[in-house]
Amino acid sequence: MVAIRLIWASLRQQKSLYLLWVLSLSTAVTGLVIIDVYRRSLASTLELQGRKILTADLAVSARRALTQNENQRLREILPAGSTFARLTELFAMVSGGNESRLAMLRFIDNDFPLVGELQIESANRELNTTARGLNLQPSRQVWVAADLLTLMNLSIGQTLRVGQANFVITGIIRKDSSQTFRMGNMAPRIYLHRQHLGETGLIQFGSTFSETHYALIKKPEPSLKKRLEEAFPEAGVNVTLPADLEQGSLRVLSGIMDYLGLIGLVTLSLGWLGVYYLGRRWLKLELHVTGILKALGVSSQQALLILLLKLMLILLIGIILGGWLSWLGARAVLPKFSASLPADFQLVWSWQNTLLLLTVGPLSGLLLLLSPIMATAWEKPLFLLSGSAKLARPMASATLLLILTGILFFAITWLQARSWRVTAAFLGTMAVTLFIISGTASLSLYAVKRWRAQLRSWPLHLVSAQWTRRWTTSLLLVTVSALAGLLAQLIPHLERSLVGELNTPDKLTRPSLFLFDIQDEQLEPLRKFMDQNGLSISQFSPFIRARILSVNDKTFERGQVDSWSTREEELEARFRNRGVNLSFRQKLSSSESIIRGESWEKHSSEPAQISVEERYAKRVGLDLGDRLRFDVQGVEIEATIASLRSINWNSFEPNFFIQFPEGVLEAAPKTWILTVKPSQQLTPPQIQTIITKKFPNVTSINVQEALTNVTDLVVKLSAGLKIASRLSLALGVFVFFMILIFQLISSKRDWMQLRLQGLNTRDIWKLQLLTYGGLGVLGSLLGAILSALVAWGIAKFGFNSRVQFDWIGSSAILISLWTLLFAGISWLGLRQLRGSYKLPDEGVGG
Repeated sequence: MVAIRLIWASLRQQKSLYLLWVLSLSTAVTGLVIIDVYRRSLASTLELQGRKILTADLAVSARRALTQNENQRLREILPAGSTFARLTELFAMVSGGNESRLAMLRFIDNDFPLVGELQIESANRELNTTARGLNLQPSRQVWVAADLLTLMNLSIGQTLRVGQANFVITGIIRKDSSQTFRMGNMAPRIYLHRQHLGETGLIQFGSTFSETHYALIKKPEPSLKKRLEEAFPEAGVNVTLPADLEQGSLRVLSGIMDYLGLIGLVTLSLGWLGVYYLGRRWLKLELHVTGILKALGVSSQQALLILLLKLMLILLIGIILGGWLSWLGARAVLPKFSASLPADFQLVWSWQNTLLLLTVGPLSGLLLLLSPIMATAWEKPLFLLSGSAKLARPMASATLLLILTGILFFAITWLQARSWRVTAAFLGTMAVTLFIISGTASLSLYAVKRWRAQLRSWPLHLVSAQWTRRWTTSLLLVTVSALAGLLAQLIPHLERSLVGELNTPDKLTRPSLFLFDIQDEQLEPLRKFMDQNGLSISQFSPFIRARILSVNDKTFERGQVDSWSTREEELEARFRNRGVNLSFRQKLSSSESIIRGESWEKHSSEPAQISVEERYAKRVGLDLGDRLRFDVQGVEIEATIASLRSINWNSFEPNFFIQFPEGVLEAAPKTWILTVKPSQQLTPPQIQTIITKKFPNVTSINVQEALTNVTDLVVKLSAGLKIASRLSLALGVFVFFMILIFQLISSKRDWMQLRLQGLNTRDIWKLQLLTYGGLGVLGSLLGAILSALVAWGIAKFGFNSRVQFDWIGSSAILISLWTLLFAGISWLGLRQLRGSYKLPDEGVGG
C-alpha cells in the first residue's frame, strides 16, 4: 500500500512529464501496430472466407489437362465420399457488335462452385445462384461480368462470339465468391459450360490454359496436401488449400504491408528515442525522492521495485492508449485501401496484435531504462540527495542490455519483413544512416567549436556556444529531425520512380499489343494480314511449355512453404512450382545483356548451351555450368547453363527466363508471341477487333491499358506509404519538440543571465530560433540528402531500375517541415520566456 501511495503521489506531482511519456510511447507503437492489424485482418479474412474464395476444400491445378491416370490417382488419395468439380480457364478475345475485348473464360460443369456463391442476374432482373440448379448446359449460353457488357455496349439476349462459336448472353455475374480482389485482374470473367469448350476451338496444340480439379471433403486431414504433392511430384502441378491463398492472392498486398511495417519500425525507433530521453529525465527527478526513501530505511531492492512499478505503470498506460489509437487509426485509413482489399474484409484484433504491443512497449522500455534504474536504486543516499549520482551501470551490464535491445529490434524487423535479405538490408541501412547523421552532425559541431572564437557576430557566437555545450542534445535533435525528414521525403522519390518505370522511357517505343497463342500454321498468314492492314510486327518469339526434371542429376524438387516461411522461401517455391516457358532465338534482343558467361550462337554442340535470367537463377538456385534436364511435351532434353543475363522488362519485349539457341527446339510443340507496333491509323482496340475476327483463337493484350491499370494500382497503394511516412514525420516533430521543451526548461537560467546582461525578449527569442531552428534545418537537410541516396539504392538494388527524383514533392515536404519547426520553436520559446519566470520588464526592476 505504501508503494502504491508513493507512486500515486509521484504521478500527481509530475503529471506533465508522464503525459508526454505516455504520448511518446503510444505514438511510437501506433504506426507499427496499425500495419500488423491489417496484416492479421487479411489473414483472418482469408481464413474465414478461404473455402468460398477457393470454392472448395482443396484444389489441384496445372497448366495442362490432367491425364486419366492422374485423375484416378487423385480420387484414390482423397477420402471416400468427396465431391468433385472441374474448371478450365484461359484468356481469349471475345467479340460482340462492333467491339472486341480480352476476357477470362471459365468453362465449368454443373457442380461448380462446390462452396461459395455464383450469383447471376437474369433477363427479368431476378438474382439466382448455381446452388438452385442454375446451369449453362442446355444450350450455348454465357454469363458475363457486368463491366464487360458496359465496355462492349451489350445486354442480355445479345450474341457474343467466343472463338469459333456464338453464344447468347443469358445472365450477368453480380457476385462471384472466388473473385476476391478487384486489383490484378487482367480481364472480366465469362462463364461457359465445359461441354462447349471444344466447339470454341480455342484450345489447340500448345495453347495456354489451366485446368483445376476441386474437391469438397467431409473431414480434411492435415497431411492430405503433403500426400498429394508426393503423388504429383511435377512442379507444375499445384495443390492449394484455403490457407495457402495468402501466398498467392495477397502476394502484392503482403509486399506492401512488409514495406509499411519497415516504415513503422523507423517510427518505432523515433518513439524509442523519446521514451529513453524522457526516462532519463524522469530518473533525474526521482533521484531526490529515492534518496529520501533510502535515508528513511528503504533498501536498494525496495527502491528498485518502486521505480520499476512506476515505469511499468506508465508503459502499460502508454500501451493501452497506443492500442486504442492503433484501432482508431486502422479504421480511419481503411477507406484508403478499400479498393485493394477483399470484398469481405473486416478489421479484427488478434492476440498477435496484443503480443506485439506488449513486446515493443514494456519490454523495450524496460531494456532501455533498466541499467540507469538499477544504478539509481543502488546509489548511496548522499549522492542521490545532492543530485550528483551517475545514472550508469558497469560496462558489462550496459552492453548486455544493449545487445538484448538489438536482438529485440532484429526480431521485430524479421517478423515485419519475413525476409533475411530485407532484414539485413534494412538494419544495415539504418545503421549506416545513423552513422552518417551522427558523424556529419559531430563534424559540424566540431567545426563550429573550433571556429567559434573567430565569429564576430555575438548572436552567432552565443548560438554556437549553445550547440557545443550541450553536445548530446544537439546530436539528438539533429538525428530526430533527419530521420523524420528522410522518411517523409523518401516516399515521393519512390513513387515517382515506380510510376516513371511504368511510363514509356525516352528513346524507347513500346509495343501497342501483345498477341498470344498463335499457332505455327497461323504465323505466316498473320504476318500477311498485318501487312495488308498497315500494321507492323516489332518482334516475335516461340513459346514452348516444359518442366525441369533435374539439375545436375538431382531431381528438381517442388518448393514447399508454411506459415513461418520467409519471403525468399515463398518466392522460390512459387517459381519452382510454376511451369517453365522456353523460347529460342539466334541472338540476344535489345533488352537483354549477358552479365556472366558467354553468349551462344547457333546450336552446334551437345548438350545445348542455354542462357538463364539472373534473378530467376538466384530464386531457384541455378548457376553457370549447371546441367538441366527438361521435359518438353514428353521429350527429354538436356542443356547446360552457359550464361546469365539481365533483362530490361520495362521494354515490354517478349522475353523468357530460359532461352535456347536455334537448332534444338524447332520441332517442339509451340505457339508464338508477337508484339505489334503502335499504328497512327488504328487504335489498339480497333486492332484487337480486326485480329479477333480473322484469328479468333489469338489472344491480345492492350499494353497501354494494362500499364494504366498498374499505374493506378501503384498510386492507390502508395497512399498507405504516404500515411505511414506522414506519421513518422509527425512523431519526429513531436519528439523534437518534446526534447526542446525540457531543453528550454533546463536552460532557463542561461537565458535569465542574458536578460540581466541587457538582452530583451525579442533578442532571446531570436537566439532560441537560431539555436534550435538551425539544428532542425541541419537535420532535415541531412534527411533530404539521405532520402535521395536511399531512394537510389532501393531503385537500383530493390527494383533494378533507374531512380527518378521528385524534387518538387520533396521540397514541399521540406518547406512544410521547416515552417512547422520554426513555428513550434517560436511558440514554445515565447511561452517559456513569459511563463516559466517573470522577466525584468514585467515587474522585476525594469
